[in-house]
Amino acid sequence: MHKLILFLIFITICSLLQAQNKQNNTSISSETWKILSDVKFRLRDDYYTPQFGDRVKALQGKSVEITGYIYPFEQTRWSKHFALSSLSLNACFFCGVGGPETVVEVEAHSPIKQSEDPIRIRGTLILNSQDPEKMIYIIRNAVVTE
Repeated sequence: MHKLILFLIFITICSLLQAQNKQNNTSISSETWKILSDVKFRLRDDYYTPQFGDRVKALQGKSVEITGYIYPFEQTRWSKHFALSSLSLNACFFCGVGGPETVVEVEAHSPIKQSEDPIRIRGTLILNSQDPEKMIYIIRNAVVTE
């Protein structure tokens, strides 16, 4: 009987942890994020370079709208340069959950307030396959949209 009670407590704790994990690992799905997932990587000169699919290439230099979670590069309340991800902070690309296609580098037109809630931005999409110090997707002149 004692083992049964311990087993039931163990199952209950595992269920609660799994439910919390599902609740906290929020992902935003949109047509833009689906298109950005059309990328493969090839090893070249000691680092992986992106090989963009046709749908992604069609967005090069175009205005795009995308919703995501802010990943600040600096500890400030307002920033013009940050990352935006389809995954919440506790399920981020940097934590090993997603790939490089789940995050874009944002260069905003004017400072944007940091938030734990998702934001929607619009800007010009730049595809980066040359500079390994930058993210593969960069959105320039970004502004917050409602």
